Amino acid sequence: MVQLICEKGHRFEKSSSCRTCPTCERQRLKNLLPGLAAPAKRALLAHGIEQYSDVVRFSKSEVAQWHGIGKTAVMIIEENLTAHHIPWRE
Repeated sequence: MVQLICEKGHRFEKSSSCRTCPTCERQRLKNLLPGLAAPAKRALLAHGIEQYSDVVRFSKSEVAQWHGIGKTAVMIIEENLTAHHIPWRE
């Protein structure tokens, strides 16, 4: 294990080459894409989606296939898109 300190001063240990601070990551995920579970948020972030309006680059069927995106996540995304009058990509 390697002990690290992030730029915000959080101390953490990592056994992998990943240098992401778990505390910072939790805070970031908490504030992004409200209503979604962490696995769904990570899946969206992995595809460059940080807010619901970014989803327009993908179709509903594409998003539904991603690891971490289940039926509930698709439903929550769709509700948010509809509430903000944002369509899925065809």
